[in-house]
Amino acid sequence: MPKEQGQKIICQNKKAYHDYFILEEYDNTKEDHKRTILEISSDAEGRMYLGDLRTTVECIKGFGDNESFNCVYIAYYNDTAVGFISISENCDYEICSGIRPKYRGEHLGALLLQEFSEKIFEKYNEVDELKLYIDNTNISSIKSAKLVGYEEIEDEIYSLRRR
Repeated sequence: MPKEQGQKIICQNKKAYHDYFILEEYDNTKEDHKRTILEISSDAEGRMYLGDLRTTVECIKGFGDNESFNCVYIAYYNDTAVGFISISENCDYEICSGIRPKYRGEHLGALLLQEFSEKIFEKYNEVDELKLYIDNTNISSIKSAKLVGYEEIEDEIYSLRRR
């Protein structure tokens, strides 16, 4: 399917349904969306590994006005907002994600990353590789990436290629 101007990767009508997750395009007027980003960015681990997440989300959304591969989604699992996932296209197709602190340790990050990566490859033939940039000290994210099939290609850079 060719990429059209303004087309969003996963969502049609701002929502997408997967095997386990419902993804909603981030909307800063929705309280549960703001709360999810705030909880992740207020947590020590979230701040350490994701930096100023609120600014990052707004930057990605800002790029999305002109670039169709720049979008942020809030991930719902069992009708609860458990985290976020985003994709941005600069030189690479880069995925970034985070899980709210109280839902960590349940493998939701790996499951979300797997479903999202599969959906990108399924829907967009022009995407041959997805990348993650993971700090070497972020052991749980490295384990999740490897569990999904991402391989370290450089220091702190992980790649998943289309099969």
